[in-house]
Amino acid sequence: MLKDVYNESTSVQLQSAGTALSADADSTAVDLWDYPGGHGGVSFYAMVGTTTETLDGSNYWEVRVEESDDNSTFTAAPNADLSNYVTGTQAVAGTFALIDAAAEDDLTYSTHYHGSKRYVRVTCDETGTGGIAIGILAIIGGKTYAAGA
Repeated sequence: MLKDVYNESTSVQLQSAGTALSADADSTAVDLWDYPGGHGGVSFYAMVGTTTETLDGSNYWEVRVEESDDNSTFTAAPNADLSNYVTGTQAVAGTFALIDAAAEDDLTYSTHYHGSKRYVRVTCDETGTGGIAIGILAIIGGKTYAAGA
């Protein structure tokens, strides 16, 4: 099977990387029913900038996927519905990036959501103080074709 990512997917910027976050922030939600012909899922990319704050076990950022049936009430996506997630004492369900050390900023983190909810978004949660720029990109789609089709 060949995947035609370019022609059968859509990229959507959900949160600009140009603005430093200084508090919790929710990205724009993606309505997975808005894409004609169905979808293969959605991949999220979090482009994390460099920060001057001290990151540690009490001063950190979590980036996680949330899901909703109604685009109003969101809950953390279960780890089973993600291709990549973080576990541990600080990470809650749906977390795909935990930035709690200087070596973990200025990186890109990604995950793929394959759950069943109509609406999904990314939330960036701060514990502690300080700011960091986190841009969020969604790639929606990815149909599968037989070779030669």
